Amino acid sequence: MLSQTTIAAVRAYPDMVAVLQDYVTLRKRGRNYLGLCPFHTEKTPSFTVSPEKQLYYCFGCQASGDLISFVQRVEQLGFQESVELIARRAGIAIEIAPEHARTQRPEDKLRHALQEILAQARRLFTAQLKPETEAYRYLISREILPEFIARFELGYFPMSFHLSEALVSTEITPELLNQTGLGIVVEYGQFSSPFRNRLMVPIFDERGRTVGFGARRLDGENMAKYINSEETLLFDKGSLLFGLHLAKSEIKRQDAAILVEGYLDVVLMHQHGFVNTVASMGTALTSDQAQRLKRLCAHVFLAFDQDNAGLAAVDRAYAVLSDIGVGVRVIRFEAKDPADYVLSVGASGMRNALEDSVSYVSFKFDELVRTIGTYSIQNVSKIVDAIVPFLKQEPDAIVRHHYLKHISKTLGIEQEVLMAKVSDVGYALPRKRLFQTSKQRQNKYVLAEEYILFFLASDKEVQASILTKLGNSQLITASGQELADAIVCATHFHHELLAVLPESQSQHLSQIFVQHSGESLANWAIYCDVILQYRREQRVSELKKKIPELEASGQEHVLEQALAELQSLMGLV
Repeated sequence: MLSQTTIAAVRAYPDMVAVLQDYVTLRKRGRNYLGLCPFHTEKTPSFTVSPEKQLYYCFGCQASGDLISFVQRVEQLGFQESVELIARRAGIAIEIAPEHARTQRPEDKLRHALQEILAQARRLFTAQLKPETEAYRYLISREILPEFIARFELGYFPMSFHLSEALVSTEITPELLNQTGLGIVVEYGQFSSPFRNRLMVPIFDERGRTVGFGARRLDGENMAKYINSEETLLFDKGSLLFGLHLAKSEIKRQDAAILVEGYLDVVLMHQHGFVNTVASMGTALTSDQAQRLKRLCAHVFLAFDQDNAGLAAVDRAYAVLSDIGVGVRVIRFEAKDPADYVLSVGASGMRNALEDSVSYVSFKFDELVRTIGTYSIQNVSKIVDAIVPFLKQEPDAIVRHHYLKHISKTLGIEQEVLMAKVSDVGYALPRKRLFQTSKQRQNKYVLAEEYILFFLASDKEVQASILTKLGNSQLITASGQELADAIVCATHFHHELLAVLPESQSQHLSQIFVQHSGESLANWAIYCDVILQYRREQRVSELKKKIPELEASGQEHVLEQALAELQSLMGLV
């Protein structure tokens, strides 16, 4: 148990920002620091740290607390463990309380007890992995070297091994053993475990502590090939990455991680020098796992199995990683999995595969061409419809243009057709030439404004509903607002309206009529919501700029009002 002196020193540690920078990229804003929240997915920074108050607060998810509570949450640790981690990071002496002063929270005590049992079990399984065992022969058949068997502390659970008897501790009760995820104590004190006669793969957390096990069957065709520990206080496979305790330094150094699916994929990749490799615990990549990678690097290479499940896993991983701003590349190889591939081509071949990795858009397009085919115009149309959503997500105009050029050439269609699809406008060449504006691609807010103008000019009742819903909210552009005012004042609709408007506004509205004539008037409220969202975001931006000025000027009352408004708006955006 830590002494109160150590706990007090950690609470008083003045450089909270330095510790949080290990987890969140923070930028100074006035007196505070701002970054993307590590506890929920967001693209607009709302995670605020106050060095003066030694507190953090997220205006997006309302997470808040001090340095200790932050570490508890982000590392999923107990109070004592969090204090120790911060103390080591900050160079604070760790003192243990006298025996009579020791108190420990029940959860911390249970966590510590489970870690001790799992660590002891890991050592026992390792000792059982002898050269004459089937598990050891299997590892050698997979060309895994003894050095890496030892590095990953692989083990074996023989059918006849009595684990519950081998665990040495007077404090291990059946109730406690049942909470380890290793199995359960059944009648007459017998220990039943699904791990018997399996290769044991210990699962470590990021700090190198045993939290559970994976296990591969060695016989029994009707049994699952791989199983994991049951979910426990320590083992949450959705937040763990296999091999991260060994890989994190290299991931930081390279600013990139290689993500695979299997335990032995990780072992063999490390064996061939790719130490920045981790696995997603046999599940689809989760948001928690993605956030852990983001804290360490900005780029992830996906090297998943080359089967349908692996291809689906690529889609899921890209969606999760790209949503939080992590760059994604896909490694393609001619083998069942990365383990087989690296064994067949060696380290140099895998390096070539890394260098030849492709963006997700290129990977997805190639897969669509392979599975759908381009032998008919109907198939080409299907491919275009499937790839367009991913093209829209590409923020870099130069990269997007490269994709458009490559895809249109491969499919044998005009680039203008594909560009029109991506830009959400109808493609009709004469109209395009007559009414084309200087903007090739509109963002969603400008597009929503055009629909609003279309609705205002199309129906009297819809116009009244829009004016009521928008209230005093202005449209996106000055020219759009001027046209809206002119439409409302004219009290005409459709072609009659075009006749009474000034030429420039009549031409603008003509373009809108042509491009959006197929839109249902019933959708007016959807586009109003987009406009209102834009105005909320603008107000959030204004407040974020204003708050540091108010802090500097000492206008506490006005500052409190601004913070309250910002919090309310961030909850709505």
